[in-house]
Amino acid sequence: MWNLVLKLLDDNIMSKIKDLALDVIKACLKILLVVRPKKTTSNFYGKDPFNYAGNYVLDENKLTPAEKAVLSYVQKYASKYGICPALIMAIIKHESNFNPNSIGDEGLAIGYMQVHWDAAYRAGYRSRRGKDKKYAKEDWPKDGLNPNINIKYGVGYLKICYKKHKNNPVYNDPLKNALSAYNLGIWPHGPDKINEKIYVEPIIKNYESYIKIAKKLNHKFSI
Repeated sequence: MWNLVLKLLDDNIMSKIKDLALDVIKACLKILLVVRPKKTTSNFYGKDPFNYAGNYVLDENKLTPAEKAVLSYVQKYASKYGICPALIMAIIKHESNFNPNSIGDEGLAIGYMQVHWDAAYRAGYRSRRGKDKKYAKEDWPKDGLNPNINIKYGVGYLKICYKKHKNNPVYNDPLKNALSAYNLGIWPHGPDKINEKIYVEPIIKNYESYIKIAKKLNHKFSI
């Protein structure tokens, strides 16, 4: 009789221990899910857009004729500056919708990447007439319509924005900081939440679309 009672008590205790153990496991799993680091946009699909190593390219067969027209320049300067070609394409799509003759911002924003003369100058652009800023300002409206020149200095300026503002607390995200600064100018402004909805987020959406059509290479892409 007593043996039966003790057995029932043991079974009851063991059942409670099992229930308690399950509750503890569930609680631990909830904590892990809460504190688990989220993938940031800057590391979308595991690819850091500012650490491009030339090991993948965009699938030309999935691009429109207008997109194909800039692909060689995009890939060239993606490799040169270490910036994901999908991100460059996303910026061009938003800035000019692949119109090489696009002019905006009262005549100051030129070409595919809508680059201002002073941004191009900071990225290394110099007029053939000399190094003076005056020449750069005068000649950029024409030179900036050249696709190779426009994308070269547009991507170069984007890299400057990234280096200067990657740790800026405004967004606490290197990609968002770089995009915001590219749009607003890094001197004296820098990144700001003011253009998050109308500029930063649409480009990130474009970027996510382009990265999906990237194809891996068996060799490193070179210029």
